[in-house]
Amino acid sequence: MSVRLSVVFAVAVCACAQSVDAGPAPPVDGAAVPPNVDGPADAGALVEGGDEGLPPPRTCSNDGLCHTALPNAEKLEGVWGDGTGIAWAVSTGGSVLRWDGLAWTVHAVGLGPLHAIWGSGPLDVWIAGDEGVRHGTGAASASLVFGPPSALPEGAAPPITSLWGLSASDVWAVSAGHVLCWKGTAWATVDVASGVSFRRVWGSAAAGVFVAALRPVEGESFEEAVVLRRGPGAPTFTTIALPTDPNDTSVFSKIGSIKGAVVTSPTSVWLFGRSVSSVPGIWRGTSTDEGKTFTFTYARDGRHDDPEMTAAAGVSASEAWAVGDYGRVRRWDGREWSPVAVTPGKLPVTEALRAVWTAGASETWFVGDGLALRHDPSKKGAAQ
Repeated sequence: MSVRLSVVFAVAVCACAQSVDAGPAPPVDGAAVPPNVDGPADAGALVEGGDEGLPPPRTCSNDGLCHTALPNAEKLEGVWGDGTGIAWAVSTGGSVLRWDGLAWTVHAVGLGPLHAIWGSGPLDVWIAGDEGVRHGTGAASASLVFGPPSALPEGAAPPITSLWGLSASDVWAVSAGHVLCWKGTAWATVDVASGVSFRRVWGSAAAGVFVAALRPVEGESFEEAVVLRRGPGAPTFTTIALPTDPNDTSVFSKIGSIKGAVVTSPTSVWLFGRSVSSVPGIWRGTSTDEGKTFTFTYARDGRHDDPEMTAAAGVSASEAWAVGDYGRVRRWDGREWSPVAVTPGKLPVTEALRAVWTAGASETWFVGDGLALRHDPSKKGAAQ
């Protein structure tokens, strides 16, 4: 199917952001989710080489998504590239992996479960997880050292679930109870909202800082997802009024999770999430005043048993990606979100994809449970 909506989210300067999950949803009926429901398998994908006269095994899909070999089959939850062809990934096993342009190697181990990574450049990389935030610095990319967890403000405690930044002196991090900002010398707590549990942070210079959180629903036993924003130059965060599903019940149409988000331009923001009753939805935010304010619309994005979208990334109004469970990948071309077939080998990818990073063209990575895929436009449509 083709989805004619986009998902993007913004975050901005630090003048001192994984996911927002709702509580229990009501039981629903539905069939088991088939793998890779968003797109058909590539034609010829089941032809495997090895016998004389047959082509060698495929490593790239017809859409140019190519397998890269990992040193260990770890669950990767974060990926980031420095813009020079070097990529980094972090795992829940406590490892930091580095792609040097040819292969992945294990760069560091034993750092506790890691969930997020972001950097301002090749020699300034942050990683975050159950033990807090660590800063990677060094004289060269290949020799970066990730030191002990940075000191956090009093009362702020790991795990850190999300990282985002605008520069080396403007970095944001989220723990359940706090939103933190790095001002170049130390982490500081930012006053965002009370009575909520923070999950993720995103942003852009033009659109501001966005934070996703959970808050209790009065009189109910579950929580709802909320999104707060501080626009450029604004002194405080305010809650965004996101529309809900008009075809769902008033209580269970409340937003249950915001997981994927990406900013495609200063005037366009997209979000992927679900209602409390687990109906997937897409929220599109548009601005007519160059990002000062945004108006959001909503559309259903399938059935409650469709694979969940978990992350998104983009570089322009016509170049963005979103990924999710069961190897689900979509691409935004400026008009619509279209499914991308993920069959770089004999069978479609069915592992969960948990993070995506892109700088455009061939600088796009998708990582997840035991796999890392690289988008290589030169392989699109070619026999592998």
